[in-house]
Amino acid sequence: MNYRDENYYNPAYPYYVAGFYSSSYTITYYDRNMVHLDCWQWWRRLGPAGKQWFSDRPDLAVSEDRANLYEATLAHEYQHLIHRDYNRNNPTWINEGCSDYAEMLCGWSHTIWGHVNAFLATPDNSLTVWNDQGSINNLADYGAAALFIVYLSDHYGGAELIRSIVTSGIPGIPGINAALQRFGYNVTFDDVFRDWRIANLIHSDTPGEGKYNYKSIDLGKPPARPIKTYCVHGLPVPPTKGTDFGNTITELGYDTDVSKIREYGTDYIVLRGWPEMGLITFDGEDGKNAIVTVIEAYVEKKGEIKYVVSDIELSKPVLTGAQRTFTLEPNYVILAISYTGAAGWSDYTFAVEVVPTLKATVVVNSNSLNLKSGGNWVTAYIELPKGYDVSNINVSTILVNFTIPVDFSAPSTMGDFDRDGTPDLMVKFNRAEIASFIFNNINIEDKSTITTLRITGYLTNGTPFQSAATIKIVLNTQSKLTPT
Repeated sequence: MNYRDENYYNPAYPYYVAGFYSSSYTITYYDRNMVHLDCWQWWRRLGPAGKQWFSDRPDLAVSEDRANLYEATLAHEYQHLIHRDYNRNNPTWINEGCSDYAEMLCGWSHTIWGHVNAFLATPDNSLTVWNDQGSINNLADYGAAALFIVYLSDHYGGAELIRSIVTSGIPGIPGINAALQRFGYNVTFDDVFRDWRIANLIHSDTPGEGKYNYKSIDLGKPPARPIKTYCVHGLPVPPTKGTDFGNTITELGYDTDVSKIREYGTDYIVLRGWPEMGLITFDGEDGKNAIVTVIEAYVEKKGEIKYVVSDIELSKPVLTGAQRTFTLEPNYVILAISYTGAAGWSDYTFAVEVVPTLKATVVVNSNSLNLKSGGNWVTAYIELPKGYDVSNINVSTILVNFTIPVDFSAPSTMGDFDRDGTPDLMVKFNRAEIASFIFNNINIEDKSTITTLRITGYLTNGTPFQSAATIKIVLNTQSKLTPT
């Protein structure tokens, strides 16, 4: 059997139907449970890669990209049959997500990557609105649904929770919320969606103790492709709309003719190349709920990336004037922008302004740091420009290289360490944390090296300051950084 789908009439069409389940066929025509599998060139799609069904036709062996396709399709369509008996009004995206999940449960996880990568190429595709970007990007709908169901299983009760979503008979998002509550999780669908979209981006066990990653699949290596992002470089960034990035283009290069996002789709905006501090402002559409998550990325010496994840508080009906300040250099920040609820087609505007920053003066341990000298702390002395008082520094905001805070178990005092007549603030940082940061982030090849520690913070009125201290790091003869 060869289904008369779009590919049947137009062989250039990029997709075809490998199988289907129809409740109307089952009830009207068959009066029995039936699923359908396409049999076109079955010998290329049945069995593991390399399987040769005809000894005299080695050219008809099963290829890598078609391996076990019909076994997986049978699992997929059989799930639809079961799903219909328990929860016939569930929306398409949940039903299809469960069917891709069934392929994984039956051992054919490699067969869903075509769906997953179509979504990673277009993450603005809505999770909950089927075919929101047209049939030309339908595979992305499958991919989004599959990843969400897999994420639910990985973090909230495994296959038993997915079973509960299906068998409860409660359709849609309320059914997911009911299952989460039934299993004792104090989260909602929107909470899970917020974390899921970050997992799709960073797929990292830290921060969040694993909630920004998957357990059963790895989006950080092939066959997974990188998720689509839009990059903006330099300061200032003028008011920029989401639609300014143009129409969504599918993984295969087709124009969807869609530039806005629907509810439960996500745009990822990468902000790079800031030599100064910047003020991010965001405006969403009035009367709609937006989630704007900020992911700060810190690139370490070995190429690994550490992330800090936080939300701009915009989960209110009117979204105006929200803003937050970040220092990016030498790293970068990503904005993950989504709408929830019944938002419909939506746009947004963001901008970044240069923030005037006080140039402070910092001395760290007499400009030399011997990690062999013992002690618990690294001491820094901060002076502000004329006209500013160090007593107005908010000590809790002070960071070394945007990462290491002041150690509040040690005293912080005001004085005049360098005796220049200008008051300074003495603060202390944990020596072990400083040593670990230097070891993980700075290439050291000789017995000693010169490096820069950047210190940033805010005054109590919100004014930012920054400074940099050039210090000498002393190593032992084996060129190994040790707290000697």
